[in-house]
Amino acid sequence: MFNIIAWNIRGLRSRERRIKIKQCLKVWKPKILILTETKLVQVTDKIVKEIWGRGEMGWTSLDATGLSGGVLIIWRKETVEVEDVVIGPLYLKFPALYKASAVQNKPVAEFNTGVGVNNCWNLGISRRLYDPEVNEVVSLLSILENVVLTEDPDELWWRENNSGVFSVKNCYDMISKTNDIPNFPSRKYWSSLWPNRVGFFLWLAGQEHILTLDNLQKRGWSLPNRCYLCETMSESTNHLLIHCKYSMKLWSYFFGEVNMVWSPPNSVYVLLEKWNSKDLSNEGKVLWRILPAAICWCIWKERNAIAFEGIKKEINQLLMDIKIQVSLWAKMNSVFKSIPCERIVSRWKDFIFNPP
Repeated sequence: MFNIIAWNIRGLRSRERRIKIKQCLKVWKPKILILTETKLVQVTDKIVKEIWGRGEMGWTSLDATGLSGGVLIIWRKETVEVEDVVIGPLYLKFPALYKASAVQNKPVAEFNTGVGVNNCWNLGISRRLYDPEVNEVVSLLSILENVVLTEDPDELWWRENNSGVFSVKNCYDMISKTNDIPNFPSRKYWSSLWPNRVGFFLWLAGQEHILTLDNLQKRGWSLPNRCYLCETMSESTNHLLIHCKYSMKLWSYFFGEVNMVWSPPNSVYVLLEKWNSKDLSNEGKVLWRILPAAICWCIWKERNAIAFEGIKKEINQLLMDIKIQVSLWAKMNSVFKSIPCERIVSRWKDFIFNPP
């Protein structure tokens, strides 16, 4: 389960797109969902329910203005209590009045029926007040007597920075600080050296959330759990990509190419976090940085080819596929822009240690 998911999307007003988002949420089950869209306007309860489902939730939105995109935030009611954020200290300071009011979730402006400086506060209480509640009314009105509401529409103000403007980065920083989340090595997952879909796959693998047989069983699928590659052990993310004897041969081969001994880590997260190429040439650093992404990606594609097509490659063919994949991605870097892929594959060790 994810604490927070933030997506930049297009076509939120399309019902088909909302259904696709809902299907993803059934799998990942976030506590908070943040959607940004260039043309987001006039979000309704119907739209939000088609995205989130029928569970208890709260939501707020900010319409797009000009070139500035809009934001839709949806959260689980049991996770984020909206009263604490909107009403703040008044809710805590006057609990008896809050409990007695029949309209607890209205904006502040709707409690005032006066005009201009002539405030007339309607707290939504239709019964006789008891002494403790009367005392709270006196205290509350003494606070509100100097409040002047303008005719201007209310504006959303993000309290976690001085500008008052919400950003996903600032929200993530806030959650990270309050929940003691360790720094995530995002650069090991997301890179211009490989496609975004590979980065997304690595991100899932680092959290052990790719759809291996053990994760499918957790989602209610009745399946026998046996690794498609080694056909002996149970399949999990870390087993498939690292500890499987078939995968171990791949890792050991490439480490042997650079005169190193492969010592498998406990998880994909540790593998990517500790991976470095500081002692290699500039060309070698590019190839070595791409290598773990290419190995994991090719293993996953091989696993799916066996599962869905019944086709299994020899280990030497898969090694060649990995080299070809690395060379294709390396071509996106300026260091290899003018070098043919065939040359990178055939002179693999030379590019790592003694580049031309």
